[in-house]
Amino acid sequence: MIANSYGIPVHVATPEGSDMNAGANRETSLAMDQLALHKATHTNPAWHNAIRFPSRDQLDIIHGRGTVALDFERELAMLAQNSSTWPCGLKSSADFVIGDMDNGTTLSGICMAFAGTRTQVLGAAPTSGFWEHAAKRHLSESSPEGNHEHEYWEGIELPMATIPWATFREPGNLLSVLEVNDEQMYAASIVAREKYAIYLGPDEVVPLAAALFNEDFRRHAAQAWDGGDEGPTVGVILRSRRGQRRS
Repeated sequence: MIANSYGIPVHVATPEGSDMNAGANRETSLAMDQLALHKATHTNPAWHNAIRFPSRDQLDIIHGRGTVALDFERELAMLAQNSSTWPCGLKSSADFVIGDMDNGTTLSGICMAFAGTRTQVLGAAPTSGFWEHAAKRHLSESSPEGNHEHEYWEGIELPMATIPWATFREPGNLLSVLEVNDEQMYAASIVAREKYAIYLGPDEVVPLAAALFNEDFRRHAAQAWDGGDEGPTVGVILRSRRGQRRS
C-alpha cells in the first residue's frame, strides 16, 4: 500500500530451486491485496532513490496523526454502549478533548478531526521550560535536574511549523491552552500509575495534569455542565515518547 502510494516498484525474488507454479500462486495471492508485485530476475538498486517522508508541516502527516481522534471517538462510542456500569452513564461523544501542545503536529490534526463537531479541543503545556529548551543550544550550562517542565520540551522541533500554527489560530479549532507546573505534572503521573496502571513520566502526563488541576479547565467544564446528573465527558490523550496511549 505504501509502495503504491509513492509509486515505488516492488520486486519479489523467487528463491533458487523453488517451484515456479508455487511462485505464480504466491504472486496471485499477493495481487489480491492490491500490491504491485513483479518477479525480479536481476538486482535493482531502487533503494538508492530514497523518497523523503512527509515533514511535520505537511498535511499528510498531520492528518495521519489526527486519526488518534477518530480512534478515540470509536472507543468512546463502544464504552457508551455499555455505560450501565458507569455511575452516571457515558456520552457517545466527548465535550472536551485535551492533548499535548508538543510541536503542534498531533494536536493540530486532532483539531482538524473534531472541527465542526460538539467536541472542543484544548492544548496542554508546562508553565515554563520552553525558553530554557529553545536557548539550550546557546547555553553552556545544563538544565537543573528534576525539572519536568524542561524535560517536556526535549526533542521538540522549533519553531512551530506553519500549518499547526495556522490551525490553532483559526477560530473554533483550539479552545485554549492549559498550563501546569512541575508539582501538578508529578502528581498526575502518580494518578496515572495508581488509578489507571499507566506508567508515564511527569513530562508525559501534562494533559492529565491539566484535566485534574487546571483552574481554567474547571471553569470550561462548569460552563458546559447543564446541571443534570450527567456531567461533561472529557477525553485525555496521553502521549508517550515511545508511542501514544489514551484514557
